Amino acid sequence: MRRTSSFRLSRRTRFLLDELASRLGISRTAVIERAVARFAEEILDAVSPLARLAGALDPDEADAMLEAVRTFRKSKPTPPGM
Repeated sequence: MRRTSSFRLSRRTRFLLDELASRLGISRTAVIERAVARFAEEILDAVSPLARLAGALDPDEADAMLEAVRTFRKSKPTPPGM
């Protein structure tokens, strides 16, 4: 579900936002969403590959993936001497 957000932009940023939306033929919301996604991808790739999954899965998918990891860990043979 989309939620309304309110924030202040400089005149230059507002101009750029409007210009991008106009040239691309998309809404200002779409420009902001794309920009944030691209920036997050750039930053999160540098921080942690796992962070890229944040928000990528719905709760049921995330639970299923977590359960698969747990099952895999339990079925993994323990090396001798450990």
